[in-house]
Order: sequence, then C-alpha cells, then structure tokens
Amino acid sequence: MCRWFAYISPSEECLLEDVLIAPAHAISKQVNHHYLPFLLSHDPKVHAGTTTQAEVNERNALFNVDGFGMSWYTPTKSQFTPTSQLPSTTTSGPILHPALYKIIHPALHTTNFQTICAATASTCVMAHIRAASTGVIAEVNTHPFVFGRHTIMHNGYISDYPAIARQMAGLMSDEAHTHITGRTDSEALAALYMTYLTAGAGHGTGKDARAAASGVAVQEPYYPAAA
Repeated sequence: MCRWFAYISPSEECLLEDVLIAPAHAISKQVNHHYLPFLLSHDPKVHAGTTTQAEVNERNALFNVDGFGMSWYTPTKSQFTPTSQLPSTTTSGPILHPALYKIIHPALHTTNFQTICAATASTCVMAHIRAASTGVIAEVNTHPFVFGRHTIMHNGYISDYPAIARQMAGLMSDEAHTHITGRTDSEALAALYMTYLTAGAGHGTGKDARAAASGVAVQEPYYPAAA
C-alpha cells in the first residue's frame, strides 16, 4: 500500500525537515523501513498481545520504492500577483498555493530534497510514498496531484480501472481532465472528484458525496453489490 503524511495548521508553520526527515519513523524513511506495530488492529481488545518481531517483519515486507512526492503551501505566488488577478476567497490572510516536488528515487538519497526541507516552512504539508498498482514508475504518476490550489493524494486502487477508464474520463469536466498528466487510477479519481467539487458557483453541499457516488456507479457493472 501507499503511505502518506499530512500536516495542517491554521497558524503554526512547521519546518519540512522536522516532520519529513528528523522523526525516527519519518515518511521519507518508510520507503524501505516501515513502522506498523499494530497493522492487524489498533484495538487493544482485539490485539492485546505483544507484537513479535516476526509479525512486524511480515507486515512490512513490501517497500514503497515507486516514487516520493511532497506538496507544501506558500503565499509566494500571491505576493507577486496583482490583486485584481487573485482568486476570491472567504478567508483572511495571504492566499496560499501549492509547491510540488516529485522524484522516483528514495528522497533521502538526494541533496535537493534535504536542502528544500532544511530551508522551507509551511502551515500545510503533504507527502506520499508510492507502491504502484497501476501506471508506470514515473514522476508524473507520483502523488500528490495538484489541481489549481487543491492537492490530492491517495492510498489504494480502483478495481478494474482499465475497463472503466474511458467512462470515467467522460464524466470529468474539460478543465479537470486537462490537469491530468499521468496514467494512474488515482489521478483519474482526483480529476473526477475535482469535477464535482468545483461544479457550479459557491460552496454547494454534497459535492464530495456525489463524486463518490459517481465513481461507484461506474463500477456497478463489475461489482453490482457496490451500488
């Protein structure tokens, strides 16, 4: 499975190095050194015994070596954009936009990643290490995926995606579809979600639910029980 990390604060910035590199079980280290002591269950009533080293080794047999990506939000772009060209927002303060870094090699092996993390702080940070299910190993297929000011990352896969890919594409808006750069089921799902999230004016309710329902409807011929 893929693994991801997220840090979001309304006001307190974090240094990327402090959350992505320094911790003993930082996401950048989990590429080949996992930490899942209670993968079977987090409920002590279900898994009350001590986890043995053999159990830990078995659960962490698979590596996440198919790509690393991170996104952090920064006000830099809005500071250099004329006010008349900035998008409208209901929140106060600077408008944040995502910066993106992706690599198909273990991030800790690159000085670029370490330098960026040592000199960058943000109130919103996302990171993802990939264990590929569909799509080739390439930077464009590495999470997170950015759609305008929105960042999306995903763990899992869409069953029978090759069979429903064209139908899913037909449900996407032109704008969402043009943001797709890779060939993964996750990015297609993100584009479908963004189609419903941004449909119409304002902040309508239920858009995320409609996006999920649409995805289930596409799969219904293959999994009738899912509908």
